[in-house]
Amino acid sequence: MTTTTTTAGAPAVATDATRWTQLIICIVCMILIANLQYGWTFFVNPIAKAHGWSLASIQFAFSIFIAP
Repeated sequence: MTTTTTTAGAPAVATDATRWTQLIICIVCMILIANLQYGWTFFVNPIAKAHGWSLASIQFAFSIFIAP
């Protein structure tokens, strides 16, 4: 008779290396998106003036753009 062990009930344990890797990846992602957010502020007012759109609709479009 063969015995099989499973880890279905075992809690997930992250190593220090995994935690540092996740932190570095998150910081890099925040830096990448911050450039888009900062650059976007230069275009909001000209878009609103050119097309007559509200700031809320322009920001909603930007949110859809950066969401995926």
